[in-house]
Amino acid sequence: IFKYIVAAAVVLGSFVLGFLSLGSTAAKGVEALGRNPAASRIIHLGIIFNVGIVVVIVSAGLIVAFLILRL
Repeated sequence: IFKYIVAAAVVLGSFVLGFLSLGSTAAKGVEALGRNPAASRIIHLGIIFNVGIVVVIVSAGLIVAFLILRL
């Protein structure tokens, strides 16, 4: 049962870390768009890059949890 608890903690931790990171970054991106609409392309690329990082964090958490359960 210890494996399941650790795997659940890893998945939960990766989701929390990913979405906290996304939330703060998205809020700052929207604020930056309001301050400088001329730089919208760069700001959009930054937001997309950060969403990609969140996907990687959550995917890594799921893979690690899967490996914990398999071993």
